[in-house]
Amino acid sequence: MEPQEKNLPIGYWLQKGSNLLTDKIAQAHQSVNLSRTDWQIMHTIKEHDKISFEGLTQIMAVFADAKEIQETLHRFSTHNIISYADATAPVICLTPAGNLLHQECLTRQKQIRQKVMAGISESDYQLVIKTLQKLVANLEEL
Repeated sequence: MEPQEKNLPIGYWLQKGSNLLTDKIAQAHQSVNLSRTDWQIMHTIKEHDKISFEGLTQIMAVFADAKEIQETLHRFSTHNIISYADATAPVICLTPAGNLLHQECLTRQKQIRQKVMAGISESDYQLVIKTLQKLVANLEEL
């Protein structure tokens, strides 16, 4: 860290952290051609077992718009990563191949998280989360 970086505002650190996470996640998943957003979409589907497109877009709204999510789902479907479980009320789920890919990527994600969290206590982490939640709530009230 450069000495002049120490006193920069929170926006700088939020953006720099997000950019670095995006780059590191992309590097970790480049062998399977997944971006950070691809990973987040796949992981969200896995966490919910089955999810509607509307539910997925609502959760992912901060990361991607509906068009990008739809394009990702189309690519996932083409590569047999997802399937649509119910034709009458379509819900998205991972295929067996998608579950295997998710597990492979989750292992990489855990390695990244372990390195990112080095030297940061759980209480420090929770304090940052609480502070950011309050900051976002305050911004939403403006």
